[in-house]
Amino acid sequence: MNKKELSEIRKNFNDDNGVFHFGYVVTAIVDNSATVKYFSKQLWSVLSKDNSEIILDTLKNVLKGKLSEKVSEYHFNESAYEENGAQSFLYDIAKDRFVSDEKARSLVERIAEKVYIEGSYSIISAQCAYDYKTKDNDMQTYEFIVTALCPIDMNIDELVYDDKNGIVSKKEDAEKVIQKASHGFLFPTFSDRTTDVNSVLYYSKNASKPNGTIIVQLLDCPFFLSAKNERKTFNELIGSVIGEDIDYDMLVSMNKKLKQDMAFSANDTEQPFMNEGRIEKLFEDMGVSEDRLSSLPKMYKQLAGGNVFRTANLCDDKTIIEGDGFKLTLDGGYSDMIDIGVHNGTNCIEIRLNSSSVNINGIDVPIK
Repeated sequence: MNKKELSEIRKNFNDDNGVFHFGYVVTAIVDNSATVKYFSKQLWSVLSKDNSEIILDTLKNVLKGKLSEKVSEYHFNESAYEENGAQSFLYDIAKDRFVSDEKARSLVERIAEKVYIEGSYSIISAQCAYDYKTKDNDMQTYEFIVTALCPIDMNIDELVYDDKNGIVSKKEDAEKVIQKASHGFLFPTFSDRTTDVNSVLYYSKNASKPNGTIIVQLLDCPFFLSAKNERKTFNELIGSVIGEDIDYDMLVSMNKKLKQDMAFSANDTEQPFMNEGRIEKLFEDMGVSEDRLSSLPKMYKQLAGGNVFRTANLCDDKTIIEGDGFKLTLDGGYSDMIDIGVHNGTNCIEIRLNSSSVNINGIDVPIK
C-alpha cells in the first residue's frame, strides 16, 4: 500500500460522499486487568449524529501520518496463515462484516488477551466499504475493517463551578474520557488499488514507540524498528563501516541515490527497502573502499539483527549541517552548493551562490 493509495482512502473516508459506506460499529471497554467491561455492536445508520462524528474522527486518525512513520504496512508471518492464526482470524472477521455478534465479540476478546496498553482503553472498530473506479472504468468495492485503540483518561483533579451554590470546588465524580487513538490497524490493505489480504496497516500515535504486542502478538507480523530508531541504527552502521573515510560528498551522493529509489518506486505497492546486499551496493557507489566494506556483514548483523531498513526513513528532503555555534539548512537539490574542507590550514565550509545578495535577519545584504 503506497502513499497514493493511503491518501485515496484517507481522502474518501467520510459518510456523506456517496462512495464510502459504514456497516456495523463495535465499541468496547477493556480495563487495566485486560477484562472486557463493556461491549456494543450497532449499525452506523442508527448512531446519533454526534456519536457518528466522534467515531468517524477517531477512526480517521488511524489513517493519519506519514507512511513508514506513524502508519506502517506489515506483512504477516507464515504462522499467521495457520488455523486461528492472525491473518486467518482477521480474514474471517472481515468476511463476516461484523454481522455475527459472536465474531465481533471474538475480535474484542482477542485484542484484550494479546494487547498490552497501560491502564484502561476503548476499542472502536467499524466495517467499511469504498466504491471506486478502476483504470478500465469498472466499479469495484474495497471492504475492510479499521480499529482504533484509545486510552481512557480519568478526569479527577478538576475544579468546577457550582452554579446553584455559587462556589468553585473540586469535582466530586470522576469521568472516564476516551482519548484519541494511540494505536490502530486496518485490514485488509488497499494495494495496487485492490484488496490485499496478505498485509495489514498499523498506526501508532507516537512514531518512536510502536506497540510490539499489537504487531507481534495480535497481528503476528515481523517487528520493525520505529522510523526514528531505524534511522539511528542506519547512521550507526554508516559510522561503524565507513568510519573516518566518510565525507560530505559521500553523504550527498547517498541521499541522492536513496531519493532516486523512492521516486522510482513511487507507484509500487511494496515500500522500497534496503537489505545488506543493497546497502553494500549503495556503499560501493559512494566510493567506500573494499577494506571498509569487508566489515559490513558483521556490523549489519550486530546492529540491524538481519532486519531490513525502509528506504523512506533513510533519506532527507533537506541537508542540515551543524557545528559550533551555527546551523545551515539547505532545501531540496541545493546540497551541491556546499564544499567542506581545509583552506589555508583552516577548516572551512564554502557556499557557492548564484545570487548577488543574501538575506540576513530579514535584510538583503549585497555580496561584495
